[in-house]
Amino acid sequence: MEKYRFRRYRKDFLLLYRGEFAKLRRILPRSASIEHVGSTAVEGLGGKGIIDIVIAIPKSDITKANGLLEDAQYEFRTDAGDRDRLFFNKDYVSRGKMRRVHLHLTYYNSKAFIEMVAVRDYLRSNRCEVRRYEEVKRKAARIARGSGEEYKRLKKEYLKSLTKKAVDNRSAD
Repeated sequence: MEKYRFRRYRKDFLLLYRGEFAKLRRILPRSASIEHVGSTAVEGLGGKGIIDIVIAIPKSDITKANGLLEDAQYEFRTDAGDRDRLFFNKDYVSRGKMRRVHLHLTYYNSKAFIEMVAVRDYLRSNRCEVRRYEEVKRKAARIARGSGEEYKRLKKEYLKSLTKKAVDNRSAD
């Protein structure tokens, strides 16, 4: 699976998310908040085609949830998260195509959870910003030529600005 290749938005992203949501709901405690985020959560926004899901739980349950996700074959990546967010991925085949899921495990009201949901909600209500972000992603994928570090670097300033707008917009509500 070419991870840093731009792909058009597909309507089946929502179905793929719903399938993962059902699996996660069976695995995780009822208190877990499970949200579809990232490009595949915004209708019409192209990107890498990876289903991103952020999960918020009580801070005291993080270690337990980590174990539950690993038991369910989600691969914990020690090098990909941060202090407030654990990162997991899982590859699988759906309709003959390789698919990837990224899970971001954090706690309620963490900066990561607030920002990811705010960006998703902002993009869902701002089509002009969707077009702008898609162009940034297309250009980054073209220039990066498969390099994840370069792809992230090329998007960094735009994403920082977008996140600030989204969080500020959320605070204004």
